[in-house]
Amino acid sequence: RELFRGSLLQVDCNRMDSISKGILKLSAVDTERENCYDIGLTEDLCVWFTQCYNYLCDISKSVRFSTYADTPVNVTVSMSILSVATNLARILRNICSNNEQNQSLILKHEIPFYIIKLSMDKHLWAAGEMGWSEWFETFLQVSLQLIFNVLTNNEEAKHSVWPLFFPDCFNFLLKHFSHNTKITTYTLAVLYNFVNDSASLPRLAE
Repeated sequence: RELFRGSLLQVDCNRMDSISKGILKLSAVDTERENCYDIGLTEDLCVWFTQCYNYLCDISKSVRFSTYADTPVNVTVSMSILSVATNLARILRNICSNNEQNQSLILKHEIPFYIIKLSMDKHLWAAGEMGWSEWFETFLQVSLQLIFNVLTNNEEAKHSVWPLFFPDCFNFLLKHFSHNTKITTYTLAVLYNFVNDSASLPRLAE
């Protein structure tokens, strides 16, 4: 947990990558996913993801009325934040798999809402050169998998996230990311997770 106590802007991305890989291996075990919640790691991850979200929103605001090159945003720092956000999404995706406590905490911190809002931010996707757009799409791919896992066997999550995701986000992703097979596939998978049981009948009616 030490890594998550410092400043987001001063994070060592190489160390973050290394720690992320270790946590991802451990998260394949049910008891380790429970441990993440018990020791407060899930909480830390959610807080840091929220910080990433706020920073990415600042980037979006900066580019809204100017080109990326003319903004005060530090390109290196911005790519670093996006890399951290992607790693956080990977870990959260894994530790909430079939773990209601982690799912509920992620929902409490409104992580699905942040992901959905970022996914529909055209200014953010186009904030940099091709390298940035590709990294951002990787972030979206992982984040959609995270939403899928949060929804799995969790009716409360489905009820809360459904009006945020459908129809606006669903249609936006299929329209603007049709060139990315993984994003469209994960978007459809999320939709399927909303409507794959008897409790989903009201959603199907929409």
